[in-house]
Amino acid sequence: MSADAAKRSKRRMYVDTSAYLCMLLGEDGSKRLSAEIDGSELLSSVLLVLEAKRNLTDKIDRFVTIDLSQQQAARELGLPV
Repeated sequence: MSADAAKRSKRRMYVDTSAYLCMLLGEDGSKRLSAEIDGSELLSSVLLVLEAKRNLTDKIDRFVTIDLSQQQAARELGLPV
């Protein structure tokens, strides 16, 4: 591979759900992760969105309480309650 081709090709990096959520939520290490993957072609599991949604729903369940009218509104929107 020529030097020009090497410069044009992007480094491929796999991002798992925990790394994605770390950056999304601004947790410890997120700036370092973001800097590490900057400019890379990112790859992930096809389940990343599903796993992230489940993880975020679990976090919300632990920290947020909603009243009955909010629960009903969530059900009507098809959200897990």
